[in-house]
Amino acid sequence: MERHEGSNAAHSSMSWVWPLVIAVMVWAMPVRMAEAADIGDVFEDAELRSSAQSFAERLKSPFLPSDDEPLVTDRPDFTEASSVVPRGRVQLESGYTFVHDRSAGIESTAHAVPQFVWRIGMTERVEMRIVWDAGYLFEREVDRGAGTVTKQSGGTDMDLGVKVALSKQDRWIPETALIATLSVPTGADEFRSHKTQPRSNFLYSWDLNDKVSLACSTGLAGLRDGDDNFVFVHQSASIGISLTDKLGMYTEWFVHAFSGADVGAPQHYADGGLTYQFTPNFQVDWRIGFGLNEHADDLFTGVGYAIRW
Repeated sequence: MERHEGSNAAHSSMSWVWPLVIAVMVWAMPVRMAEAADIGDVFEDAELRSSAQSFAERLKSPFLPSDDEPLVTDRPDFTEASSVVPRGRVQLESGYTFVHDRSAGIESTAHAVPQFVWRIGMTERVEMRIVWDAGYLFEREVDRGAGTVTKQSGGTDMDLGVKVALSKQDRWIPETALIATLSVPTGADEFRSHKTQPRSNFLYSWDLNDKVSLACSTGLAGLRDGDDNFVFVHQSASIGISLTDKLGMYTEWFVHAFSGADVGAPQHYADGGLTYQFTPNFQVDWRIGFGLNEHADDLFTGVGYAIRW
């Protein structure tokens, strides 16, 4: 998590309001689906009632059997999937992350929620993406030497973009896809970039057999922190294993590198986690990771879910 100096963002900006409204809508969605289950009861006409019930069933589809392709998610690992959401389907992936770091007498913690991405299948090869990757941040920093405590919170910028499927796997040639996004300066003052920032991520993966897969990503972004512009590069490799039809696990390495930023050395991480699919369209996950060098955060962990309509 990127750390900043400053006071509580809620006192300096109202830009967090509409992202927070979206977050509430995201978490309230299961309630609305439950209410929709009885929508057909309000219609006396048989045809209208049948149509309304059909619509309600589609809203409940994450909890029903599916004839679609298997549910493949971008979370919980850092490496995003090289496949796209099926055409005409909508997939929500959301979660919570806790980060802890201690360095040079300063202890930092951060909580991020709801960290969502809406993935909308537009064609067989293209999905639209609405991303709030860092979500709403709650940060706390304790300087043991100075005896000070700094707290701040606020919404981060959102991203809008697309993922394009490029190729299917052909023996040793991987399945590939490309993500292209632009950030939208919607965050609080302490977390806002104040201008759009381009990002790209090239994804490539192999199914090694029926149980094991290897996925990698290579990303590039042009970022801005205050008056400073710098380039962010990342690389990752993740091994996924299907333990049962419903239970999966992964282990992963990834690195963040910066050019022209205050962070001089790359940040290396290792993480792993579990996924469990309750239905073909609903999955929950857990992950935990550790920094592998002094420039990386010491620990991060989190939980989340993915749901498809």
